[in-house]
Amino acid sequence: MQYLTSEQIDAIDAELKNAEINYSHLPEDLLDHICCDIEKYLNDGLNFNEAYQSVFDKIGINGLKEIQEATIFYVKLNLMKMKKLMNFMALIGGISVTAGMFFKLMHWPGGGIVLTFGFLFLFLGFFPAALMNLRKELEQKFFSAGFLIYLVGFLTFVITGAAMIFKMMHWPGGGLLVSASMILLFLIFFPVLFFKIVRTEKNRIVNLSLVLFAFLFAGFITVSNLNSARNVSNVFQYEDLTAELAYYKEAMKTQASSTVFSEAEYTASLKLFNTLNTDIEDLKSLILNDRKDIYELNFRLNHFSLLEDVYDSRLIALKEEIEAYKQQMLKLAGNSKDLSILINALFNTEDYQLEYYHRPWIERKFDRSYVGKLTSLQQLQKYIYQTQYEVLRYQVLNSSTPE
Repeated sequence: MQYLTSEQIDAIDAELKNAEINYSHLPEDLLDHICCDIEKYLNDGLNFNEAYQSVFDKIGINGLKEIQEATIFYVKLNLMKMKKLMNFMALIGGISVTAGMFFKLMHWPGGGIVLTFGFLFLFLGFFPAALMNLRKELEQKFFSAGFLIYLVGFLTFVITGAAMIFKMMHWPGGGLLVSASMILLFLIFFPVLFFKIVRTEKNRIVNLSLVLFAFLFAGFITVSNLNSARNVSNVFQYEDLTAELAYYKEAMKTQASSTVFSEAEYTASLKLFNTLNTDIEDLKSLILNDRKDIYELNFRLNHFSLLEDVYDSRLIALKEEIEAYKQQMLKLAGNSKDLSILINALFNTEDYQLEYYHRPWIERKFDRSYVGKLTSLQQLQKYIYQTQYEVLRYQVLNSSTPE
C-alpha cells in the first residue's frame, strides 16, 4: 500500500490554492478526496506524476472551480430551504402560542394543547434551526468563544419558554425552571453580552446603552410582576383548596349521619358551623362582585373602595365567630391531644408580635389583593369542614356505644 509524502500533499494543496478554492471546508475535503484517488492510481502501478495527471485530467480544466460553484449553489439552496422552513415554524409557533395564551386567559377548551404545540414549534424547531443557520453564516465552531453568547442566549430562551409553559399548564417543576431562567438571564446572559460588547470596537457606547437598558427593563418587569405572580400562585392554591373542600363536604354527608354527640352538643356546633359558612360565602360574593369565579377576578384586577369599609366590621365579627367555633370544637375533641393541636393550629387567631413589631391576625390574613383575600376565605372554609369532619370521625371511632 503506497501513501503520499508530505511534499506531494503540499503540491496538491498548492494546486487547490492556485485554483482559488477557498469556500468554507471545501479545500480540506477536496484535498482529502484527490489524495485518495492519487494513492489508488499509485497502487495500480503508476508513478506520482502519472497518477497526479490522471486525477486532474478527470476533474477537467475548470473542474475545481465548477465544483466550488456547485457547492456554493447547493449550500445556498439548502439555506434558502432552511430559512423558509424557519419562517414557517416561526409563523405557526407564534400564532399557536398567541392563540393558546388567549384560550387559557378566556378558559376555553383546547388552550393547553394549542399552547404546548406552539412552544414545541418555537423552542424545539425554530430556535435550534436558527442557531445552526447562524453558526454556518458566522463560520464559527459550535463551542468557540465567539459563538458562546449565542449558545447562552439560546439556552436562556429555551429554559424561559419551558418555565412559561410549565407555569401556565400547572406542571410540577415550574418554579425551578423560573429560577433557572432568572439565573441564566441576569447572572450569565447579560454579563456575557456585556463583556462581548466591551471587547467590540464598533458602536460600543450605543450597544452598551442598549444592554444596560434591557437589563434594567428586564429587572423592572421581574420586580413589578411579583405581585401578579403571587396572584397567580393564589389562583393555583384556590384550585387545590376547592378540591379539598369538595372532599370534606362529601365525607361530611356520611359522617354526620352516624354522630355520637348529644343533641345539644351537635346542635350548638352545627349552628356555629352554618353561621361561619354563611358569613364566609357572603364575603366571597362581596369580593367577586358579580364575577363568576376567581379567574375572572384575577384577569380583570378591578379595585373598588367599598370593600375596605365593609371588611372593618365584618372581619372582626368573623374572627369572633371563629374563636367561638374553635372553643366548641375543642370541647367536642374531648381528650384527644392530637385533635386539639390540629384545631388550635387551624384556628390560630392570635396577633403576630415580635419585639416592637405588631400585626393583627386580620391584617395578616386579609390585608392582600382581592385574589389573596378570596383564597384566605376558601382556606378558612376548608378548615371548618375539615375540623367538623375530623371531630365527628374521632367520636365515631372512639365510642363503643352511642350516647
